[in-house]
Amino acid sequence: MRCFLPNRYNLMFPAVWVAYMLLELVLGHSILEWPNLLIVLFLYLTGCLIQFAGQGKYASPRGRHLLYAGIGLVAADQLAKLAVQMTLLENQVVHIIPPLVNLARVHNLSASWLAEKFQWQFLALPLLMAISILMLLAVVAIYRYYRGCKMQHSVWADAGTVLLAAGIASALLDQTLRGYTLDFINLPNLFTADIKDICLTLGIGAVLAETLRSPLPDVPFRDMPALVADIVRYNLGRR
Repeated sequence: MRCFLPNRYNLMFPAVWVAYMLLELVLGHSILEWPNLLIVLFLYLTGCLIQFAGQGKYASPRGRHLLYAGIGLVAADQLAKLAVQMTLLENQVVHIIPPLVNLARVHNLSASWLAEKFQWQFLALPLLMAISILMLLAVVAIYRYYRGCKMQHSVWADAGTVLLAAGIASALLDQTLRGYTLDFINLPNLFTADIKDICLTLGIGAVLAETLRSPLPDVPFRDMPALVADIVRYNLGRR
């Protein structure tokens, strides 16, 4: 099928991980690990599936359907964490498919596996929560404005919005309910992540694909406040 052939859109998904691996390489870390190859393949195939879903005369789902999809992803992440919390001890690891993936229970105080890996622990919990709320509102507001201005449907924009919003919302729930992120997907010799991290990575890939499909206008920095004001007015119904 044509959608499973490499193109500039579905390649944006593994490109996100390739960028991370290049960062690891610059820092002197090894990237020749089997889980890295598995992640690249997973991201590429997911990008292909999203492209397949948007083939033909793609009719963007209604807002409530996108909301239901986002809630489903958040629920999947939180229910998986609840199950792990009830069955595993802190820092316990259960081998699932060694050396590719294990089940673990890791308490991450940095809100992200990336921040934990590089020891970026510089934000207090209340500030993290405030940032998560602002980011969630921004993702929804920008999507509504973008969709209203473009007046056309895009599977990349829909997927990117749902995935990013679900990832941020699940992070906010972690910060509110636990005070930390419970990571449980252990990739040996790399890190331990969760479904929220998968959503955010895929969401970035989808946004990059949409940017290639429909490039954004080059807005001068001095005009950014006016653009932000337009987005706010649009979402308040003052078009």
